[in-house]
Amino acid sequence: MELSHADWLAIQRAQGWLELKLPLEANEELDEVQPQLRAHPAVLKLRYQVYADAKQWPMAYEIELGSPPAVIKTNGNQAAYP
Repeated sequence: MELSHADWLAIQRAQGWLELKLPLEANEELDEVQPQLRAHPAVLKLRYQVYADAKQWPMAYEIELGSPPAVIKTNGNQAAYP
């Protein structure tokens, strides 16, 4: 299933909040993505970054463990996008 235009807009807004160092707001934007698409690699990358920026390491670790290796690559506490 593909992300809709509304989903992509939510992802872009979440990215903007992260750039402003506001991970809680970014997380709220990611919650706007359709529930069945929240495991999409684009969403998981940002969700990982949200948790890392908020220093919620157990949650970030859960995303890292459950993601295919190409989705999340970490460099310290920053998500690297392949």
